[in-house]
Amino acid sequence: EQRGLLRRAVGVVLNDFGDDARQAFLATVVDRRPAAAVAAELGMTAAAVYSAAARVKKRLRDEFAGLIEV
Repeated sequence: EQRGLLRRAVGVVLNDFGDDARQAFLATVVDRRPAAAVAAELGMTAAAVYSAAARVKKRLRDEFAGLIEV
């Protein structure tokens, strides 16, 4: 049940972000891939990948505080 809720929450929040932020979050947080590898694929720096993923995670925490654990 928690996993289904998290999936729906991520889907809703990701719609508010650009493609690079979505891909950075999914690759590093969901797929647990190294930021450097994701950065190379997306043409970003590793710092930009970390930052994009952190923005998405913060938004998830802010929007769904108390309902899901991110």
